[in-house]
Amino acid sequence: MKYNSLREYFYKLHNLLYGVILAPLLAFVVLYWQMQAGNVDGLLKQDEYLNQLLLVVLSFIVLFDWIISLLLFNRGLKETRTLDSLGKKLDRYYSFTLLRFALVVSGSLGLAIGFYLTENQLFTILFVSGFAILLLFWPTPSKVCNDLQLKGDERTLVLHKKDRL
Repeated sequence: MKYNSLREYFYKLHNLLYGVILAPLLAFVVLYWQMQAGNVDGLLKQDEYLNQLLLVVLSFIVLFDWIISLLLFNRGLKETRTLDSLGKKLDRYYSFTLLRFALVVSGSLGLAIGFYLTENQLFTILFVSGFAILLLFWPTPSKVCNDLQLKGDERTLVLHKKDRL
């Protein structure tokens, strides 16, 4: 990734993550609104067995998705911490953060599809939980410092978004 300052780095990173999050969030909100208005009905709403089966299957898939994103991110962090320059560390952090968010959001799309098919409110709860998890993972300067275990001058540069000391 090309950036001229740490402010620009965080600006680009946050804008990209907002974009990744916005599409499924808007889709789910519109879908929920249309279902509450009675314009759309769940396709499997009447079949309780399929409704419950889909809930269990999608819940496990989403949980598996969240665990995989956590493991990939942590493994990537271990490799990234060994790099010699701050720029390389931040570039790798950018990639792994994007991967983490993309995996969690892809699971959220599955939950939106499950909600569309069944109108089960547990999908709504899981969807909101996924976005709460993303809030915990949001890359603030202090979180980036802690994740990359930055010390000294590197930590000061990132925390205060300085270009030089």
